[in-house]
Amino acid sequence: MRVVRLAVVSTLALVAQRAAADPIRLRPGFAPQPLVTEEIKVRVDSDAHVGDRWPTCASGGGGYTTKAPTLTFDLEAAMDLRVRLDARNPLDPALAGAVIVFPDGTYLCESEFHDFADPSWPKGHYELYLTGISFEVSATIRFEQPARSVAARTAAMKAMPHVELGAAGVLNPRYQAVPATVVVDAVDAGKTCAKRRERVMPLAWIDVSRAAPWFIASGDQDLFVLTEDGACIDPDRGGDLPVGHHQLWARVKPGTTPPSTLELELDDRGGALVVAPAETREVGPVEQPLVIGGTVRPAERWSSRRDACRGAARAPDFYLHSDRPLQHVTLSLLWSHAAEQLHLYGPLERATDTRLRCGDDDDAHEVDLFEGTYAVWIGGAQVGSPYHLLVNRAGVVIDPMTALAPVPDTLTIPDRAITHHYPYFKGDGLPAWTALFTTAPERLFVYPRAPITADRVTVPEGEPLLVSSANDRQVYATRFDGSSVTLDARLITDVKPATVALPTTITVPEADTVSRAQDLAGPEDQKALAAFHALDNQFSSCMGDYLAAHDPTWGHNAEVYRISGNNVVNVSDQVAKAGERHCGGSRLEAAQTSLLKNLAKSRTARWKAHLAAVRKRFGV
Repeated sequence: MRVVRLAVVSTLALVAQRAAADPIRLRPGFAPQPLVTEEIKVRVDSDAHVGDRWPTCASGGGGYTTKAPTLTFDLEAAMDLRVRLDARNPLDPALAGAVIVFPDGTYLCESEFHDFADPSWPKGHYELYLTGISFEVSATIRFEQPARSVAARTAAMKAMPHVELGAAGVLNPRYQAVPATVVVDAVDAGKTCAKRRERVMPLAWIDVSRAAPWFIASGDQDLFVLTEDGACIDPDRGGDLPVGHHQLWARVKPGTTPPSTLELELDDRGGALVVAPAETREVGPVEQPLVIGGTVRPAERWSSRRDACRGAARAPDFYLHSDRPLQHVTLSLLWSHAAEQLHLYGPLERATDTRLRCGDDDDAHEVDLFEGTYAVWIGGAQVGSPYHLLVNRAGVVIDPMTALAPVPDTLTIPDRAITHHYPYFKGDGLPAWTALFTTAPERLFVYPRAPITADRVTVPEGEPLLVSSANDRQVYATRFDGSSVTLDARLITDVKPATVALPTTITVPEADTVSRAQDLAGPEDQKALAAFHALDNQFSSCMGDYLAAHDPTWGHNAEVYRISGNNVVNVSDQVAKAGERHCGGSRLEAAQTSLLKNLAKSRTARWKAHLAAVRKRFGV
């Protein structure tokens, strides 16, 4: 109800003439609908009391206002209108109140909902005064025609898309895009689950053919479902949604514009995952390593399930299928320049065993019994980067000199680490280093830019090195002879010099024990080593029998001495010397001397051959 002012009408009219020169002009059908001002901030005047000007608006003390109108607006024809005060934070104590003065001098106080609603606003000039108890107050002013909002909401609901839930054979979760419609005030929306002053948008009809704990969400958008029988359901909590024809709405925060399209996540939280089709690859018996290559696709937002994976496309890259039970199968990602993740879901045929394994912290998954069909995703932040998935089974031997994936043409020095490209290489012996130094591609080698003294050795400029690992400060490298060295990263280059530096002679390591010589032995030494160990085992067995028969301390923790005058003899020592003579100790000693000599000879030849092979590879 408008109220006639009781005082100083003529004075306020003079104030109105001094108000802002550019009033907001509105006519029926004005655009945009609603029309919203920028945030307005004003300082109220301590001697301008609301109760003095507009007594019926002064309940609770009324507060203060301004001497001049905050804004003015002109209606070019009579119309229905609602004027509302909004704020980004409706609980902000600085949110202003307001009074509107009509063209005939009557005034209208704001409602408890901070709005002015009147079915008939006459043509003419209006003044709006912000009020408040703080000295600085703020608000945005929203103008809209309720009848137009109701008509727009009715038209939007007639055109809303249908979202079907409960059909058989569909993905779970699945995603459906729906367009944004019209945003209206809750009082113009009809019966909904919204509260007064909220703004809402009708989105879609939800047709449920099978009741289930349906989860419906669209990112951080606040959604609600108004069921066919008028109940309100919060769909992002996965509550049971009954069979029926329901409405899906979105709450829209003040001052925000919803996206033009909202992607709905639709998930039967009581059902299993059902993922999209993709190419199926047969695993076979896995009698040798299986490597599957591809490129990383753009990541998509996965479901909101607690155990959902992240960082990959929703549809699998492919499915792996095994038509036989395979024990202890490992799926792992080979090295890639970009960090990648491996997700695995299956077996799809055994519901009780099916689970989703996410690779957020690990790039490998071991399956105790691999049988059936498994969905595979490879994700990563670098879209288009190549990936290589290794499928291998326990007991399958992989040649350590096998590069399971192509070595990229362009590599940084840290990227050249040997284990990246030869994951099963152990470097256990000179033959392994001979093979690697003579066959590894040129793009894996690095070179000192100057002579470097490190680890009590000097590495000459231009010597080819293989990288064990590297960072910005140090390069951990292996030299041509298999020895390790730590070098200053600033002195290392990946550019091959015009002249490669390699020595003409090599220092052969010495070995004065059989165990040390055996560690340095090559394949050609195995026959001689086997013959010596057979003789050694025969001697050890003979000695055991002899001591058991003749040594009184055998099997006892005691010492026995024979004393004759000043002569003291340890009986066990005498028996051991006799046993060595009896069992051929001198023959074993001679065999050991001969073995060490022969191993030193073959070792020297082998190391010289290694150096010659490396020099030949580098053309020096």
